Amino acid sequence: MIKPWIAVAIAGAVLAALLVIQTLRLDAAELRETAERQRADANAAAVKRMQDDAALSARLVADYAAEIASLQERDRELRNAIVRAPASAACATSPAMRTLLDGVRREWAAPGAGRPGAAR
Repeated sequence: MIKPWIAVAIAGAVLAALLVIQTLRLDAAELRETAERQRADANAAAVKRMQDDAALSARLVADYAAEIASLQERDRELRNAIVRAPASAACATSPAMRTLLDGVRREWAAPGAGRPGAAR
């Protein structure tokens, strides 16, 4: 026959073990919940970052397109100004231009001239 104090001790040990197990299960559930919350927060932050990056990229592309359009307009204006300018041979026949063109001709007539990477 089991003595009453042994039965109480066994019952107390079983209750203590059940209490420890339940506490560990609750801790594990809280850890899972915390991990899921952190994962959801990280995903939300990543989506926000991607949206911000997409908005920035769209703004940069629009700015770049506007800058290209502006440069093309400026190029068109300059080309039209050049086309509208009166043609003249006076500059090309001046002594300064003749000297410049003679120097260019001599450069190109030098050995190795016209070849990429040719040493001079």
